Amino acid sequence: MRILFTGGFTLGSVTPLLAIAEEVRCQVSGVSIVWIGTRKGPERALVEKAGISFAWIFAPKWRRYFDVRNFFVPLLMIWSTLWAGLSLLKLSFVRRGCTKLSFDCPVIVTAGGFVGVPVVWAGWWLRIPSLLHNQDVRWSLANKLVAPFVKRITYALPGTVPACWKHKAVWTGNPIRKFMLEGNKERG
Repeated sequence: MRILFTGGFTLGSVTPLLAIAEEVRCQVSGVSIVWIGTRKGPERALVEKAGISFAWIFAPKWRRYFDVRNFFVPLLMIWSTLWAGLSLLKLSFVRRGCTKLSFDCPVIVTAGGFVGVPVVWAGWWLRIPSLLHNQDVRWSLANKLVAPFVKRITYALPGTVPACWKHKAVWTGNPIRKFMLEGNKERG
């Protein structure tokens, strides 16, 4: 089984996904984990230190203030979604006839960040199921953009899921990496 994790540029979306990846490795034998992040973000070092294969794509960021670059975001988002789709094909994540979540099918896991948007959108188009973890009180724009396209939403804080997505949401709390529980400061 292969699992694709996506998130980056800030570590807010990366650290809970690394905790999930660690647990998946402990629970599922023979699992292959791949990460799609940003080219220059700090996530690459943490992901590779965790022994996870890393690939990157360009993903535009919608700025919440006036910026001329915002005019190009829709076109760049189409381009980055196509890039993400080609990356998913290249990483052999597409299997013919696989349209539902099962142990034989690949899955995409994101926790937000603008790099996850084109990956989840491309996965939806290619019929790869996705899971979104929201760890914030206020939903990020990236999480709002991917929520309609994911099969399941997990969330850290009770009462933070909008009513329109409650039917596919499960309260799990926020994943914590094992070294945090063990008090090991040198890992991380």
